[in-house]
Amino acid sequence: MKNNYQLPAEVSKFVTSDIAPLEDYTFFRTIQAANKFTNGNIFIIDYEKGTTIHLKNSTYYLSNINDEVSNILNIYEKATVPQDLNLFSSIGMIFFNFLKRFSIREKSEYMIGYDFHIVDEFNKKILLNHKITPLSFRKDGQMKTALCNVSLSLSKSSGNITVISNKSDSVWKYCHNEKKWLEESKIRLTDRETEVIRLYLQGYSISEIASQLFISIDTVKWHRRKLFEKLNVKNIMEAIAHLVINGIL
Repeated sequence: MKNNYQLPAEVSKFVTSDIAPLEDYTFFRTIQAANKFTNGNIFIIDYEKGTTIHLKNSTYYLSNINDEVSNILNIYEKATVPQDLNLFSSIGMIFFNFLKRFSIREKSEYMIGYDFHIVDEFNKKILLNHKITPLSFRKDGQMKTALCNVSLSLSKSSGNITVISNKSDSVWKYCHNEKKWLEESKIRLTDRETEVIRLYLQGYSISEIASQLFISIDTVKWHRRKLFEKLNVKNIMEAIAHLVINGIL
């Protein structure tokens, strides 16, 4: 049966894949909705075609760029500082090589994240985080499509290549200079540490957290100190950043 669905004009110009029009429209609206609810730019990349499905002029911190390209990554690449270009261009292959050790079913459980600098429209250097999550694979196991998100980084420097999985007790960190992966055990929080962090995220002060949890202020400080020691950080902001980056929070 012939498909007579037509895409709205404002949607059709963004579609770069060869899937059916109705599916194109669903993809586009999904990305559009996701972008409204996230602190960043979400898009789908097709590695076989070298194209992306994205929202035009939604490039995070690069709204002044009006570039007629089909791959949003090309826009980010143009804005990436020279020191981070090698990292930016090689991250896909780094992730592909990491996933070779797993079955196709296992591959889809992993996500890679890293940080890179761009220069924005005001010539200011900004550190962004790019996360890549596999969506589909070819029969030979190579990644075909992936969901990407670019947002403000919680780190202090570029790099920080990390692979995490919600179904693994390990975290893998890539040493770019030595070209090797280091596997670490994922840090686990106690129930009380989780409660303290949750209340910090909700904007509660130490005294308010103590009141919420029916414990003393000194006990809240003790849990906070033990959390800092566990994460090897110096303050609550570093603790939150570490938890987010390593998929713990």
